[in-house]
Amino acid sequence: MSNLEQLIDQYHEKHNASEQSRPYLGCSSAGYRCERRIWLMFRWAVQDRPSGRTLRMFRRGREEERLVLEDLRAIGCVITDCQKEVVLTPHIRGHVDGIITSGLPDHEDEQFVLEIKTFSSNAFTQLTRKGVKEARYDHWVQIQLYMLGLQIPQALYFAVCKDDDRLYTEIVQFDAERAQSILNKLDRLTMETRLPPPISRDPTWWECKGCPAYSFCHEQSVVTARNCRTCAYGAPKPAGLNATPWECQYEPVAPQELSVQQQHQGCECHVPLREFTDQTWR
Repeated sequence: MSNLEQLIDQYHEKHNASEQSRPYLGCSSAGYRCERRIWLMFRWAVQDRPSGRTLRMFRRGREEERLVLEDLRAIGCVITDCQKEVVLTPHIRGHVDGIITSGLPDHEDEQFVLEIKTFSSNAFTQLTRKGVKEARYDHWVQIQLYMLGLQIPQALYFAVCKDDDRLYTEIVQFDAERAQSILNKLDRLTMETRLPPPISRDPTWWECKGCPAYSFCHEQSVVTARNCRTCAYGAPKPAGLNATPWECQYEPVAPQELSVQQQHQGCECHVPLREFTDQTWR
């Protein structure tokens, strides 16, 4: 039975490999400090391929969300809009765990964005000591964008320790100026046509370890993904009818808006962006 874990992980990895990159920049990825990482993932130039164990952890987190919702409703919270899509721009969006419309103890008549997370014991201890903004800035950014998009000025951050079921809750206040600044940066990145600089050129830098763009940035690898987002003729549009409007600007034909499926498929006219083949800028 020694290979049982390996077989299960392989199953999850195979199942996940068939999933296409999402066509928008998710709020859950907005907290990365490295602009290059955000841009490369939005451009489908690199793709995060979680291990089977990580995928099982994601599954456990989703199951924990269901249990937290049950517990909050059991004590009188009214929760709606679970997994509601929050659209900030045509290219930036996310899905909120829920909206507490009433019933939160000591705040019965107030609304809250609800964000649920799970932690290991060590990470949970750091969270309780430092609070969400300092311990998990990426989560804080995610919540701020949700509050901005939903126009709700506060959020309930609900954390569960997976090791011993301890709970940590924190009311996060909306920082309008900071949230708008973050959104402006992300909006700039989604419309950017040139590769942003890396957060570090040191291959041992902690934020580079485990990054899906590590080999591209530190091992002189080139992008091999062929799709409309890695093509020099492809360009994001600031608005459009599709969920994430993208345009082909191939000269022989008039510019045309591409569906998400067309973006994934690409075509025989694909020309890689210079950034993906030129080694001199590194």
